[in-house]
Amino acid sequence: MNDERQRREQARQLQRLRALRAERAQRERAEAQRAQQQALAAVRAAEAEFDARRQALKALLAARNGGAVAPRWQACAEARSAALDEAAERAEYTLLDEQEALDAADRRLDRARAAWREALSRRQAADEAGRDALAAWRRALEAAAEREDPAPRIQTPSFLPGAPR
Repeated sequence: MNDERQRREQARQLQRLRALRAERAQRERAEAQRAQQQALAAVRAAEAEFDARRQALKALLAARNGGAVAPRWQACAEARSAALDEAAERAEYTLLDEQEALDAADRRLDRARAAWREALSRRQAADEAGRDALAAWRRALEAAAEREDPAPRIQTPSFLPGAPR
């Protein structure tokens, strides 16, 4: 019976540990999901910045090539075009960096989800082992109760008041 009790206590301890690990994995999964969402927002912002720079460059080139820029402002338009080209290139590199960060965040989220699923399955296995240990402990208690002789019945002496006659 002590063996069953010890198994039951070990199973309960395992259940507590597995529950703690599952909670930690849940927190890590949520953190990874937040990081992935932030990386996705950064990619969208970088895409918008890149598109804005590219559109500004296209508009300037169209105006310059369409003859809308006076010849005396041509040098200024070329300088502005070079600056916009440089800004578009920086925005493109920023976009590529943000996309790499998003890919890394996606991989981290995938690993966190896998760890969370594994922690949940281990917790369920520990819960099942705990239920089995509890059932074995109860069976041992019942078996011990059946093996014990019942307590002797004490009969009240007939000379005491209230005793059967």
